[in-house]
Amino acid sequence: YMAVSVTKQIAQELPGEGMPAETPAAMVYGAGGDQVFSVRGTLADIGDKVARVETNLPGTLIVGEAARYHYVTNSGPLQGRRILLTCSQSLQDKAAGLVSDFGGVPVCRPLIRLVATAEAVEHVSRIATYDWVVLTSPSAVRCFADLLRSAGGDLRSLPKLVTCGGGTSAEFRTLGLRVDIEPPSDFGADGLVKTVEGVVKPGLRVLRLRSDKADTNLAEALRRRGATVDDCILYRNEPIPYDSKPEFDAVFFASASGVEVFGQQWGAASLKGSFVVAIGKPTLAALKTCGVVADLVPPEATVESSIEAVAMHYAREAFGTP
Repeated sequence: YMAVSVTKQIAQELPGEGMPAETPAAMVYGAGGDQVFSVRGTLADIGDKVARVETNLPGTLIVGEAARYHYVTNSGPLQGRRILLTCSQSLQDKAAGLVSDFGGVPVCRPLIRLVATAEAVEHVSRIATYDWVVLTSPSAVRCFADLLRSAGGDLRSLPKLVTCGGGTSAEFRTLGLRVDIEPPSDFGADGLVKTVEGVVKPGLRVLRLRSDKADTNLAEALRRRGATVDDCILYRNEPIPYDSKPEFDAVFFASASGVEVFGQQWGAASLKGSFVVAIGKPTLAALKTCGVVADLVPPEATVESSIEAVAMHYAREAFGTP
């Protein structure tokens, strides 16, 4: 470990201890990070090869038969392309795994962190007093579940779960919970309003949980249909700063907040020449405000659909098909 400065010395000493000079050797720079690369050779030449590399990344020296083998990093539809993932930390592992499976390099830079509000804690603590709880994003579901656990909530006291479908409902399923009301298609606030058109009754008590960036349109639509709605900010988006902008070929935006923070840190102009992927209307609107046109909007507002759509785009490009 941290062997860059002593590679030549080690490579000269090992043959004297009985290890052949033709033994495979490799220096792996930035192991575990998205800038990882390696230099390969044998004990006879690895010292000179490492000396010619210009980088500040730490290096790990591998000596022996294991150094003869390595993963192919330019296979699959993504062909080694670097995909910047700006989504919140809770989505990073899923997104990164998909990028790797399709032959890409995940560049993980969550741009926002979700911070629950005191208002939400108070409302969730009396969740049993509501008939419906409405959430419209996977992030909201995860935050809601965390608050419910910390409040010692009883799942048997949960009201009906209402979502906009898609990834939001899927997130509830990972918790072992079934959604009671969701649109069959047209995942989003508009689709949800159409779905509950004939279901909302006067006096129905609804808890609408949303981010500080989401608008109040859904709550207002439910009120117009007779429901009593507590429109509560569940969490606030806080920016995560970075020292420098990473290199990438495509960027995945999962929220309007991610777009805004990217613009604040690195400027929307730096997206020029990159393939831009966006989930949902709010994210598209945020990009438009920055003067950026999304190259791809996935068929479903989920991480899986987004990364699969990116892979399909590059596969079509490679084969010259529309």
